Amino acid sequence: MRDLPRAAAGAAARPLDLLALLFLGTLFRGGAEGDVWKGTAIGGFNLWPGERTRRGDAPGLSLARHRLSTEIGLTCLLLARRLGFALPDLHRKVREMVDVVARCAKPDGRLPQIGAAADDRLQRLGDLDLDWRDARPVLALAGCAFDEPELFSWGAACWEEAFWHCGGETIARLARAAPRALRPVGG
Repeated sequence: MRDLPRAAAGAAARPLDLLALLFLGTLFRGGAEGDVWKGTAIGGFNLWPGERTRRGDAPGLSLARHRLSTEIGLTCLLLARRLGFALPDLHRKVREMVDVVARCAKPDGRLPQIGAAADDRLQRLGDLDLDWRDARPVLALAGCAFDEPELFSWGAACWEEAFWHCGGETIARLARAAPRALRPVGG
């Protein structure tokens, strides 16, 4: 574990590594290693080029991997916020990542199979039978994280993961927003 920051030293081009370091550093805050991991991640976000944020981790990255990076970014952002850390650069970059997921999702919520089929999730707290390519849980969580009702409504049919992260705020949003289809691709 001590070698994590060294392994991520060139991580400016690997946002997923930075997000993992931020997650671990925030989770183990106050410990010597946890603070080093968090510091490495925050320093790396300052070097994280915006163009790569819009495209994902690296050229040729799959949409499924981008969805995973977005989910990890949202989880880190919410965890850091809950613990009193303000990370405006991460906020902006994760919001850009959410835009990619929202724009690429089909009206049924699934992402097209572009690139490798990375069926990974940070956590799967909702419907276990949901198609792995479905982006609606990430969009519902993003709607809560960024306080955007329209974004939440695109993912509202898959609200369970947002509930685990945001609690009663999610129930209040459900009462106000009927689930609806995503905007058409290119719309």
